Parts: sequence; C-alpha cells; structure tokens
Amino acid sequence: LAETIDNVVFTQWDLLDLEEKYHEYTDSLSSLSVLEHFWLGRYGDSIDAYWYLKWINAVHNMLKKWWIFYCSLPIWPQRIEFNAHRAFSVQYLLWIFDPLFTVVSYSYVDDTWKFFSNVPLTQENIANNYWCQFGNGIFVLQKK
Repeated sequence: LAETIDNVVFTQWDLLDLEEKYHEYTDSLSSLSVLEHFWLGRYGDSIDAYWYLKWINAVHNMLKKWWIFYCSLPIWPQRIEFNAHRAFSVQYLLWIFDPLFTVVSYSYVDDTWKFFSNVPLTQENIANNYWCQFGNGIFVLQKK
C-alpha cells in the first residue's frame, strides 16, 4: 500500500490454502459482500457450489478464540445465480454459523435500502427472511 494506517496491517493470503502459522492469527476479520461471488466461474475460478463453507471454516481457523468476524451477505430466497452470486436465507446462515460462531448482533438493509440496526433474531423474522427478496444481512459473529 502507498499509505499506511496506524494499527492496521494489510496482508493477502489464499484462505483455502492457509499456512498453519496463520491459524488463530488475527483479532478480527471482515467480509463485506465478498463471500457470495467466488468459485462460480465468473472470474476464471473453478466452480465449487459449496466453496463458501470451506471459506467460513478458514475464517474461523484464522481468528483468535473469542474474536470477531464481521460479515455481510445477500439475504434473499436461497439460490445461486450462475455465475454472478449466491444468495442466502437468514435461517441457513444461522445454521452454518452455529457450530463455529455466536451471533453478537444482526442488522440488515431491506429491499427499499432502509437500514435496521441490531434487530432481534426471532423465529418469525428468520422464517420470513426479514421480508427481504433483495436485502443485505450484516452479522457480527464471535468465534466459539
């Protein structure tokens, strides 16, 4: 980087080929509208419909215990729109996060671009995907 920021270190790795010395390496990690795009063939990458599960496990390995993962993803009816992106239901995301992370907070942007901060994860809201067809979920997750 041409500029530096105090207390911020920029490092680039392939998370799916992460050396063991980088396990439990960092205090926090963020993925903002990234996870849904890769391994669908769009960028010359291979096609792997379940790549995101490997990636979430790699993020978990990289974080120090009890530290934070900031993650935003499309909150739509569950699907893959080849070769553009994946969309996830809130219920499915909670299911895949559960063994690895505790949800600290959940916020979202709805279909009209309205932001809802730190909303409760109720069964009704989860089952209805917070009434989003084209929303964006924002999770703050703590490594278990």
